[in-house]
Amino acid sequence: MATPSGPAGQRAAEADVGPISDASAWAPRPSAERDKKPVPRGLLVGWGLLVIVILGLAAAGWFAREEVVATVPETRPLYEKLGLPLAVHEPQLVVHDVVSLRRTVDGQEQLQVQGIVTNEGAREVAVPEMRAVINDTSGDELYSWTFRPNGARLAPGESTEFQTTGEDPPDEGSMSLIFLEQD
Repeated sequence: MATPSGPAGQRAAEADVGPISDASAWAPRPSAERDKKPVPRGLLVGWGLLVIVILGLAAAGWFAREEVVATVPETRPLYEKLGLPLAVHEPQLVVHDVVSLRRTVDGQEQLQVQGIVTNEGAREVAVPEMRAVINDTSGDELYSWTFRPNGARLAPGESTEFQTTGEDPPDEGSMSLIFLEQD
């Protein structure tokens, strides 16, 4: 059979071939969006809250660093290592009304020292261990001992008494009292 020539003939030949279909064009294509499973809303909220808490703690550690160091003195070296500025560390505890008395008990020479420690600062502080030191005229230490005053913590304006005894102290020298650690 002869095929007609010309434009009508070309259309007839094309019609005989039939429709061409590509099965892959109709098949669903894998997509990254379809493979993603939705993240549970509670998990997102939980992570969000965790981030907020961490940021809040960091902000509190920055803005309230003086209070943190006052409450937990062991954090001072951490802040110093991080290079964060801290206020000048001024002593808040003051020793006054100190009286010393030499006496002999059971043949042994003793130096009894008593006085008062007062918190003159604006915040509560721990009362640290103290050291009594006897120095000679050139400032060299001749004798010392440590003791702990009565109160564990003092609120602003509060005082506590202390009394301590050094056994067999030197006959001469000047005495001083030192706080070993003060927050």
